[in-house]
This record gives sequence, structure tokens and C-alpha cells, in this order.
Amino acid sequence: MVNIKQFLLDNFIEKSKLKKNILLFIVISIGCFCTAFYYLGYDTVCITRTVELGDEVTASFFEKRGFGEISFVDEIETYEASNVGEFEIMIKKGFFTHICTLVVEDTIAPSASSVDIVISFLDSVTIEELFDDLDDVATVTYSFINEIDYSSYEKQEINISLIDESGNETIVTSFITITADTTAPIIDAPEKISVYVGGSISYLSQITITDDSDYELDIDNSKVNLNSVGTYEVLVTATDVLGNSSTQTINVIVEEEEIASSIEESDYEVIQNLADELLSELIDDSMSLTEKASAIYYWCRNSIKYTGSSDKTDWIKEAYDGLVYQSGDCFTYASTAKILLTQAGIPNLDIERTPTETTTYYSHYWNLVDVGNGWVHFDSTYRSDGTIIFLWDTETLLEYSDSHNYCHNFTASDYPTIN
Repeated sequence: MVNIKQFLLDNFIEKSKLKKNILLFIVISIGCFCTAFYYLGYDTVCITRTVELGDEVTASFFEKRGFGEISFVDEIETYEASNVGEFEIMIKKGFFTHICTLVVEDTIAPSASSVDIVISFLDSVTIEELFDDLDDVATVTYSFINEIDYSSYEKQEINISLIDESGNETIVTSFITITADTTAPIIDAPEKISVYVGGSISYLSQITITDDSDYELDIDNSKVNLNSVGTYEVLVTATDVLGNSSTQTINVIVEEEEIASSIEESDYEVIQNLADELLSELIDDSMSLTEKASAIYYWCRNSIKYTGSSDKTDWIKEAYDGLVYQSGDCFTYASTAKILLTQAGIPNLDIERTPTETTTYYSHYWNLVDVGNGWVHFDSTYRSDGTIIFLWDTETLLEYSDSHNYCHNFTASDYPTIN
């Protein structure tokens, strides 16, 4: 006979065990599902990734594990890390969308190659010439760590700092060599100067120095006696700032005036006739004023011999000497040109050099002419450097004057408006 009570008790226990087993199965199943969900679904993407500035990033860079395609939500194929910082990136992986952070760092210093350079003492270099092949994804600023010493002719080590926007620094070491000036100044001076007894000589107006740097000019005329006939040596020495020096000797010939001409103011007609006679050979009525002025200019420049002396109180006498004896100084050239220009019907004026406070005084004379376009400069005196000062405007003349010891400096207010 079955014990009903025991049967019911055993049956209840079995059912309880079954329920517990079912509950345990459910719990285990949920745990497995959550684990699979986490590892195969949600935790399949790296939430934070770090890259170097300038890198290109694909969506797969964020993939950790799992299945399913991964892509950027905004449907781009690559993301360029062009700025330093932290950036929010939306990533789609399978059925899930993830908010990820891309950290962009710049830890790489600029790279560049050094450039060694040799320059002349006349030149200079920019900082960009001392390095090459600069490479960095960010903007780079550069500066000298030690400056170039342009007064040194030894090989110099020059260090340059290259710093990008993130503060990464590279130091480039280059070498520069500055070659010294070994060329002496070039002196252009006449081999001889003739002057009458008692005359004067303007040496500076007949000497031109050419050099790449500043120089000092010394004219030793201590042996010259302008009051005694003879031949004397003048030593011209030019020395530049680096000590390069050159010399040239000028023979000064002091001679008696062979024919003393004394043309008074009342004899103005004499030089008029002489000028007209010469002009009949130089010009004709078919020529323009410019052509006539040119013919007069080149006759004076090429025909009159520079002797370095004249009577600056008597322009008529000097015009006579220029026309007849064809010798004298700048005053003679200007006086001769004056009578020829006047007789040719070309308006002209006298002009004289104004000395500056920083230059040795010497006089110089030339002409102003107007050939139809206003007053311009006309200096027929032969110059040792071969310069032709014919119909020059004032700007051109003063530019030349400033580089030639202010040879044509003048006071503009003393004259009418000059072009």
C-alpha cells in the first residue's frame, strides 16, 4: 500500500528541483546571452584611439573584435588627422553605433638637412638658405640660435632652431664661410696733366676710384711746384677698408704759356666771328636744336685739351683760348661752349659747383641749355671715366655727382627750374 503522504512529498521535491534547474538554466542562458551581446556586439569597438598628426584613419582602426561590417557613420572612407586634439567619431559596427574619441598628438619634431655655404664679403644670406628638405605636417618657425658674423672670414658654425606648432624642436647645424676682399681699388687717372706756370690743378675732378667697398684716397702732390717749369710726380693711393691698396703716378707738366692772349670785353666780336666760322663746319640749318647742341658738345669735349688751369675772371679770354689754342680747364670748356651755343641760337646759362661741407673745395663749371623741353645739363669737360653729360636731367646728374665726390653739386635756388 502506497504511502500517500510520502508520495506527495517526493513529488513536490522533484518538482522543486525541476523548477530550480529551469531557473538556473534561464539565468545561465541570460548570462551567456549578455556576455555574447557584450563581446560580440557592444564591446567590438575601441572607444578611444590615439594617432599621430597627419595620419589617415579608416573605420577598421577602431575595430576590436566581433563580426559585422564597420564604417564611419558619415560614410567617409578615411579620416585625416590634420589637427591636434580630441575629436568625437561616430562608428557603426554591425547593428550598433558607437561614439568614439580620436586623440590626435604631434610628437614628431621637424626634420631638415643642413646646407653649407660660401659667400663673398659683399653678400648676405637668409636663414632659409642654410637648411633644406624641411619636413613636418605642422607649421614650422625657425630662428638663428647664433647669428652670422659678417666681419669674420673664418668658417662659422651656425645653429638654427626649427620648432613646430606643438613645440617639437630640431636643431640644424650648418657652416658658412665668408670670403674676404683681396682686390685692390682700381684707380682711373690721367697719366699726365699739363698746367701753365702759376695755374692750379683739381686732381679730384680727374680721378675715379672703383672698388667693392669703402676706400680712402690719398693724393701726394708735395713734390709739385706750380710756380716753376718742370715735370713732377703726383702719387695717388687708394686703400679699401680691408687694407687692399693700389697706386698710380700722374706726371704734372708745368709749362710756360706760349702765347698770351688778352681779349677784352670789347673784343666780344672776335670770338663771335671765330665761333661762326667753326659753326659753319659743324652745323647747318637742317639740323634740330638737339643735333646742333650735340655737334657743339662733342667738338668741345674731343678738341679741347685739359690743362687744369684757366683765368676764371674772363670768360671771353677762355672762350678764345678754347677756340684758338684748344686748351684749358672746365671753365674753358664751359666758356667755349657758351659762345658756340649762343651763336647757334641755343638758349644757355652758366652753372657752377657748390662745395659741400664734407668735401674738399674745388670749382667746376658747366652749362645749362634749352633745346625745346626746358633747361637741362650740358658738361663738355672731358672726364677720365668717359662719362658723357649731355642733356641730363638733374636727378641723373646728382646721382652721378653723389658717387663722384659731389662733383656737380649745385644750389638749385640760384637757377631757373631745371628738369
